Amino acid sequence: MKSVRMKINFLLLLCLAFQGGVFSQEVNLEVSGNREIEPAYRITKVPSLIDTIIPYSEIKYPLLSLKYETTFALDTIKSAKIKLIDNLPDIYNGFAKVGIGSKFMPLAEVYYNSNRSRKYLYGVHLKHLSSVSSIKDYAPSQYDRTNLSLFGKNNDVKKTMEAGINFSSFGLHQYGIRNENTPKDSIAQRFTDFGTSLSYGEHKKDSLNLNYLINLKYNYFQDKKSNESALQDWYGRENLLNLNTKTWYKRGKEIFNLDASLFLNSYKYGVFGDSITSLDTGMVNTNFIFNLSPNITTYAKNNRLKIKFGANLALNSIKEKVDSKTTVHIFPDIELKYSLFDDILIPYLEIKGGLKQNTFKTLSRENEFILSNVVLRNENNVIAGKLGLKGTLSNTMMFNVNASFGIYKDKALFVNDTLYARGNQFRVIYDDVNSATISASLIYQQSEDLKIEGIGIFNSYQAKNNIYAWNLPQIQFIARASYLFQEKFKFTFDLNLEGGRYAQVYSKEESDYEENLQFAKKLGFIPDFNLGADYKYNEKISAFLQFNNFVAQRYNRWYNYPVQGFQVMGGVSFKF
Repeated sequence: MKSVRMKINFLLLLCLAFQGGVFSQEVNLEVSGNREIEPAYRITKVPSLIDTIIPYSEIKYPLLSLKYETTFALDTIKSAKIKLIDNLPDIYNGFAKVGIGSKFMPLAEVYYNSNRSRKYLYGVHLKHLSSVSSIKDYAPSQYDRTNLSLFGKNNDVKKTMEAGINFSSFGLHQYGIRNENTPKDSIAQRFTDFGTSLSYGEHKKDSLNLNYLINLKYNYFQDKKSNESALQDWYGRENLLNLNTKTWYKRGKEIFNLDASLFLNSYKYGVFGDSITSLDTGMVNTNFIFNLSPNITTYAKNNRLKIKFGANLALNSIKEKVDSKTTVHIFPDIELKYSLFDDILIPYLEIKGGLKQNTFKTLSRENEFILSNVVLRNENNVIAGKLGLKGTLSNTMMFNVNASFGIYKDKALFVNDTLYARGNQFRVIYDDVNSATISASLIYQQSEDLKIEGIGIFNSYQAKNNIYAWNLPQIQFIARASYLFQEKFKFTFDLNLEGGRYAQVYSKEESDYEENLQFAKKLGFIPDFNLGADYKYNEKISAFLQFNNFVAQRYNRWYNYPVQGFQVMGGVSFKF
């Protein structure tokens, strides 16, 4: 406790307002006493500004709870059926079919194959069909056709080897003459065909391996020799050699392909340098085509998009008589395809081209009434394009619609000949033809027991030197159906309609149209309607009944060549 003396000055101020005067007095007081004083210390805190924060309450707005009643239905899924087979059903080595048709048309067919094997397959097939009847008001029209083929195949996991031999004989009469008393021998024709093939390929599944396929074919084809010894060499014959190779290599999503093919055809008629008449001279024609086609196929967009891009290089060499000509062509090979909605819709585009070798065999297969001294040229498809859309409408219905065009040089057309024959044979002429086609198809398949298919085609042709593309149809409609009833009866139906065909004629009297000194005859509509029925008696024996040309229309397939009317054929088939 410290003792201090404090001096207190007391100032007393009195202010009195009295007639403008002021009075003041100072009083000093001194007192003594004790006061406790705390020890001094240093403040370490830094001065700061303290602001006052007023707390506030958080306002929450809870969401309204709305409850909706929902319903759902479960679709029933058809249970899968699994058939457990302890032993595979018996397989029969042989199958035979025999029958007879109206107007005496015998039919015989035999198959004989090897037993079930993973590695080896071999067999033989023989078929014969003939007719001894004729068409009223026309020359004799009998025909016979016999085919024989032998084949064998060796299947391995990584390679395949296959070989075959075939022989066919087709006899007919060129009956396009309105005279029932025409001698049969004067219009008889027979085509003989013999061929053999051999192929070998490796198809390893590993993508790092190079796969390839080699196919070699040889074919000899000729028509009927004359019965006269002086004319023994005056018939058509040809030797055809075809070699095809295919090589492909897969790396990732790309597939690299290299296709190569060789076509060699040697055709001869009569004796070269000699002649029977001024219009009928010997002919020799050697035709060589070599194709080299590299292309790349790739996939994108989770394999929904397919792109194929390549080219076709074609080397063509033709030697006719003493003249020879060699040309080189390059054609595009492009294909685009895109899958929409899991293959429900698939738009596609194709742009292609190529050379087609016309041979005596291929032309006579198209028109069996052609002359033996035929001029052979290759068909040059300069470019062909197709744009289409295909897909599924439901799980039982599929469709395909497309539009296409083509530019062809040296397209083969058939016209009735009046120089060498009596109008009952056809010669081949060539013309440049532009074509445009619109087609649509619809397939309905409810199960394996019922299938219906319909195809509609509209064609437009523009030829350079001819007023029509002779014998080519403008409108086509094809319908096919099959139905299996209670696993015992099977019914088949097929319909072929064609219209808009024109044939070239040589007089105004028999023509329907004339332009640029050319005469055209409109051929009738083709309504070919066929029905068939099969009855399965047991696992080995069945019976069949076939109705051909059900509407009995004797339409002209070629000018002056009507077909047979209504025909019925029945018979049995059995396994052994």
